Amino acid sequence: MFPLQRIKKIIVEQPVPALMFLSFLVWGFAFRHFIFDTNLPLISDAISYFDHSKFYVDNLSRGVYPLWNPTWSCGSPNEFFLRRFGSFTPLLSLSVFFNKIGFNYDVAYRLYLVVYYFLEMIGFYKLAQCLLRDRRMAFAAFLLFLFSSLGVRLFDAYLNLFLAPMIWFFYFLLSSAQKPEKYSILGMTFCLMIIATTYIPFYFLIILLSFLVFVLLFYFDEVKAAVLRYWKFIQENKVFIFMCILFLFLALLPGLMLYKAGGSGGFVLPKRHAGLTTGNPIEVDPSWITSWAILEEIFYSAVYWEDLTQFNFAVLYVPVFAVILLGLGILAAATRRSLFFLAWGVFILLLSIPQTPVYQFLKEHVFFFKYFRNLHFFLWLALLPIGILFLTSQLQQILEYKPRTKKERFLWGSILLLAHLGFLIFLIRRDSVVIASCLAVVLSFIFFIFYFAGFAQRREGLLLLLLLGVISLEPAQVYFYLDRNTARTKPPTYEVEFYQHRYNQPYLDFTYLRGPKRKEVRKAIRTDERGSKPGEYYSPAALYYSVPSFSVLYQNVDVEILRNYVNEKFIVYDRVEFLDDANLDFKRIEKNFSENVNTAFVADASVQVPSRESQSFEPQAQRVEGHSAEFQVLSFDSNTIKFRTNFSQPKFIVYNDSFHNGWQGFLNGKSLPLVRANVAFKGMWVPAGENVVLLRFGKASLYVFNIFLLMLFGGIFLYLVFVGLRPYFLTHHRG
Repeated sequence: MFPLQRIKKIIVEQPVPALMFLSFLVWGFAFRHFIFDTNLPLISDAISYFDHSKFYVDNLSRGVYPLWNPTWSCGSPNEFFLRRFGSFTPLLSLSVFFNKIGFNYDVAYRLYLVVYYFLEMIGFYKLAQCLLRDRRMAFAAFLLFLFSSLGVRLFDAYLNLFLAPMIWFFYFLLSSAQKPEKYSILGMTFCLMIIATTYIPFYFLIILLSFLVFVLLFYFDEVKAAVLRYWKFIQENKVFIFMCILFLFLALLPGLMLYKAGGSGGFVLPKRHAGLTTGNPIEVDPSWITSWAILEEIFYSAVYWEDLTQFNFAVLYVPVFAVILLGLGILAAATRRSLFFLAWGVFILLLSIPQTPVYQFLKEHVFFFKYFRNLHFFLWLALLPIGILFLTSQLQQILEYKPRTKKERFLWGSILLLAHLGFLIFLIRRDSVVIASCLAVVLSFIFFIFYFAGFAQRREGLLLLLLLGVISLEPAQVYFYLDRNTARTKPPTYEVEFYQHRYNQPYLDFTYLRGPKRKEVRKAIRTDERGSKPGEYYSPAALYYSVPSFSVLYQNVDVEILRNYVNEKFIVYDRVEFLDDANLDFKRIEKNFSENVNTAFVADASVQVPSRESQSFEPQAQRVEGHSAEFQVLSFDSNTIKFRTNFSQPKFIVYNDSFHNGWQGFLNGKSLPLVRANVAFKGMWVPAGENVVLLRFGKASLYVFNIFLLMLFGGIFLYLVFVGLRPYFLTHHRG
């Protein structure tokens, strides 16, 4: 069979896959500028996720698993950020692939997000097919989800990184309920592993537990039978189940270690934790939870519903066809499935509103409610997909109606005409109307008429193509307005705050200076807000993430003085002085920093000071600005730094990278004590003469464990892809 004939045969026999591919092309064309135009920058939280993902893959490309990030808050443990974007997600390697074939990393990262989104949509189609038992209805659900505003969030948030594995988990769970198989159980395990390696898997826990409760309420007999089938499978595959449990346990360990590190003072989250004086720093100040929850998100979006020409990011949106289904759904008979979706959705809504008794009860009795704050995320992670499944279930009920007599057909046709005509008049009478919305209503009426005329049996492909037009027409114009309303900017510059790494900034190679050569600092006038007069500085807001000592220093020393002090990463002193953490004199610290006094403050009173025997010293410390005969950095990466010293006298060296107990020091191959110096940084004495100092973060076993997990995730993913696609290729090869 010739290729074109074969393709035509596949499209005729299986129109849904072909139309799904066409849908992706339509979506991609609508978002082409957001994907390929770097003058349309990522915004909001998406910047940080791009940032840390790039930092991660750039380091991996050099053979380094980055457990430390020297670019964030003058050095911070990197585990928190690795957990946020999911460092073990195999699909992240796509960003490297796209970069290697010629795209700059900014575009390569966006292409990775787009592929991730498409796989998420395919998972939703398969999930809808399991629930609705009808590929046409699953295709309708797929289109409504694809062309909702969820895709917009690729470029301003990180919701899809959480939602994709959740959707695939529910698909594997439901597909295995009738007949448990190793493939689906391993798929569930893998999705749980991805979810477990994010630092806030609690959204998933709430969604899953509430799902199980409502399934028990609505489908008790089916659940009972499914549990028996699972139990039988477990009995027959004990070794396999043990391996799945082991894999999941290993995936949980990074999150548990992160939680332990927070409890032991390994890091702080001052902004999130503000207002709380005790507990793990991952805990969230309740005021952050109640300030913006799900109702605020809905009310914010409602402003844009009045005028879609002003459409922007973070606005909840579904195609107008969903509104038509909501109206026609009044005529549909209530089913157990639709009632299940409705009850589950209402519960999620109530637990996302802090003022409701449901939320208050769960907050008091469920321990993990204090660890996450973005309740409005449930709108995207739960209510949007549940709502689309509910509406599609309503559509299924509408299409199952079969008018038999002429009178019934006339009556039903009249109802469809009046419903669409009434909605069309409503749209036209509004002050601002999108023309595509009106055309979509007309196409919707044509779709229903064609369906009830029998096109579903004779021309299924054409009917589904019409459905694609009905659903995608309005979003295409809405996305155009989003494109128009988003400001173009020049590629980002690298003049950034010294304490925080920003968008695409170079960072892999060592530089002695963090920025331009230090300037003289004028006398600081401390204020609560940024001053408007020359020489007037401000007390900065709390950091989002850092080690505890740097957070203390940053909050209490003028930001401009601190910026100038840390500009040189190495400072060499002749004297040290013990400074008690319980009685820190920040005015004196500011003076020493601004005047470069030749005395370093140390937090350990037992630090041994070499005897100098009445030797005189220079009044100012030696700030290292580059290679010299006395000091030279030999090698550097995110986790280690090696340098050579050759001073005529013993020197105390301060490395202006945050102090952390995970760092180890070695002098000429032997252990070198590190001490916290100048409140927040690493300090060490080096003897006179030539010496080689090595500083290293973390134990070797931790690196081995992370690389092992990386390989484990990749291996399971490749196996699932191979086994999942093998039947398809075998079928078409035989054909």
